[in-house]
Amino acid sequence: MKSFLFKLVFLAAVFGMSLPLSAASEIIIEKIPGAFKRVSVKMDGPNAPVHISIVAEKGQILIEKHTDAGAIFDLAKLREGNFTIVVSSSLREIQQPMLITSRDIIIQDYLRREIFAPVWRIQDNILDLNWFSTKVSSIHLAIISDGGEEIFAESLKNIIRLERRYDLRALKKGTYTINITTPDKVYSQACRLP
Repeated sequence: MKSFLFKLVFLAAVFGMSLPLSAASEIIIEKIPGAFKRVSVKMDGPNAPVHISIVAEKGQILIEKHTDAGAIFDLAKLREGNFTIVVSSSLREIQQPMLITSRDIIIQDYLRREIFAPVWRIQDNILDLNWFSTKVSSIHLAIISDGGEEIFAESLKNIIRLERRYDLRALKKGTYTINITTPDKVYSQACRLP
């Protein structure tokens, strides 16, 4: 994990991108020893704003908190069952499943998922796109005009890491939307080309 974070920071430096500090922080989710049904979310390293939520098995958000310093959650009032702690920053999302029983909370570390958002930069009508996945995945890029017309589309399959540069100089002046579809989420970015 530390080698990945080093590579992410290195890529940001090479491409001149600003890197949210939460991308370089290790996020630790653990049961508080001796406390009845309490869990903590800590950031080990430089902190940046994160959104933390406790999500029920059917997707309902039960508890939410925005913080840059971690949080402690008292889950004693929640019923028994499966829940997920979701910690989201601008560059990644951690989904940590847990089981709440009548007497305890079991953090299921082996089911933890880390989902990374694409990092993009547009300068001088050049789009630099970087994306990382923890498993072999597919990604779809689409550039859509202000009128809703798809100007460019590309699907890439069986990738773990993507580093691509796209020349947008052939596009007319105007506002465009860049959509990047990953297996977990669709990311959109509006851009104005001079």
